[in-house]
Amino acid sequence: MKPKLISYGRLVNKGNYEHVRIELQVEIEESEKVADVYKKIKDFVDKKCEIETIDSSKIEKAKEILNNKLNYRLREIEEAERILQKIELDENIF
Repeated sequence: MKPKLISYGRLVNKGNYEHVRIELQVEIEESEKVADVYKKIKDFVDKKCEIETIDSSKIEKAKEILNNKLNYRLREIEEAERILQKIELDENIF
């Protein structure tokens, strides 16, 4: 017997006394393997959790740094690029 629905979720502490629950539930097609679908949704939720823990002020500062690169050191620019790369998420995982 093959499951028809699969879900994965996590509760994330945002670090400011707030929590957010991120969960994804999908219907499995006949041609799909349960393990493959589970890995995809787990990766998606884990990435979203990582994004949720980034403070919005850090994101705004990273954008500011990249818009004014001449005013910042290379290390600050590289860190800003890493932060903004983390928040890029492909919503069309399936």
